[in-house]
Amino acid sequence: MYMLQSKSMDFKDPGRKAALPVINSVRLKTFLLNVVFLVAGVVISFLFYPQVVAAFTMGFAIGMLSQWLSFQALTRSISMEPERAGIFIMARFYVRFAIVVGLLILSVWKLGLNPLAVIAGFSGPLCATIFGSLIMTREAWR
Repeated sequence: MYMLQSKSMDFKDPGRKAALPVINSVRLKTFLLNVVFLVAGVVISFLFYPQVVAAFTMGFAIGMLSQWLSFQALTRSISMEPERAGIFIMARFYVRFAIVVGLLILSVWKLGLNPLAVIAGFSGPLCATIFGSLIMTREAWR
């Protein structure tokens, strides 16, 4: 069983800066998996229901934007004091949430895209991230 450390890390600790290459590596692997899932999703949706390709692609793009905003917040918060980083991450969460919800509503309401295809595309990056996490965890335990 893992125990949480009671003392917080010093914000000038070099270990935090050492985490940036790991975060960038995970970001690159996640992006590549997203591209693979996007191509597979577009091909599958084109084969079975070609009218939803645009909606699926739009949803996937919104999901990738959401991930990118999350990674940006994470990399910027690395060099901050822990209390300030927590506030920064929460503020960024609300901004990201507003942007994503606004884009989802606009894509369905104003552009008239199929809502199920937009949501399916939006969940694609989440599935790619979970799949990638399983692969990276398996690699780490070898």
